[in-house]
Amino acid sequence: RLRLDGLDDFVINRFKLNIILSKVTFDITFSNIRASASHYDTKTIVDGLRQLGLSVQYEGDGTLDFGLKNLRVAGTLKYKIPMLWGSMRITSLKVTITVESCNSEINGFFGEGKLNRLLNDKLASLIESGINDNQQLISETIENTLVPRVNKKLKGKDFWTILDAILSSDDGTSEDDPIVTKCVAPEDPWA
Repeated sequence: RLRLDGLDDFVINRFKLNIILSKVTFDITFSNIRASASHYDTKTIVDGLRQLGLSVQYEGDGTLDFGLKNLRVAGTLKYKIPMLWGSMRITSLKVTITVESCNSEINGFFGEGKLNRLLNDKLASLIESGINDNQQLISETIENTLVPRVNKKLKGKDFWTILDAILSSDDGTSEDDPIVTKCVAPEDPWA
């Protein structure tokens, strides 16, 4: 079983809502996001150069512990909220994601020796540089994939519908629903 921890351990460095400009500026740091599995087992064939008939088979059986230290997500979200009619929508989302360090402890992938340690070191280095050195590509990818999906979900929902969904209780009731109470009078203690 794969477990993901640390999404609830974050610091909001900055959060600014500008209603006049319809803009949210945010800066959030997750101190330690960790993915772990007490056991994994894989037998996989990777066809890297299928055209040449080259493939690599690898097997792994061990534990997995992978972490990102001080993952920082900062950016600006611009939105449009029509008050009377029309749908809410996000007009742009610019995000910068950085990571201080990465820790990879995947055991049993290539045994338990130096090759496995080298793989973990290279994977950690690749993840760090992949995130920190590709800010523009990451930002564009997030905007091009996330914004259309969110806008599709927001289509047909005006400001009041979204506000009602935010303020309603967890069980799906809205403020327009009648108040239902199940009041049971306590027994008379002096009877």
